[in-house]
Amino acid sequence: MNTEPTPAGTLLSPPPCSASSRDAHVRSVMGSSKIMTWPTPQQWFDYLNLEFGFTLDPCCQHETAKCKKHYTPEEDGLAQSWKDERVFMNPPYGREITAWMKKAYESARDEGATRRVLRACPRRYELVA
Repeated sequence: MNTEPTPAGTLLSPPPCSASSRDAHVRSVMGSSKIMTWPTPQQWFDYLNLEFGFTLDPCCQHETAKCKKHYTPEEDGLAQSWKDERVFMNPPYGREITAWMKKAYESARDEGATRRVLRACPRRYELVA
């Protein structure tokens, strides 16, 4: 993987990932309603983190946290301030996802023009603000 610094807005080449392994992961996540919290594969996070330098993972378990600063369900990331953070958010899927998307949008809009929120949504990653 290319680890050279890049100018803001420059997209790095994606990490190597076979279509079959990616598709299998997506099917396992999207095809189950038993568990609503699926950790982002570390390789995917590392690739995105090179570009954005994330400082907060607001919805994770301690063992799956992608950032040193993170919130577990017990700490309720929705109730915390995300001000001045570079947020990587892989929200719980299911009914809770709407509240997380609203928090990401409002935090990006209201808590500083320089901050970034990247949210992992079913089937895609989106950059907010």
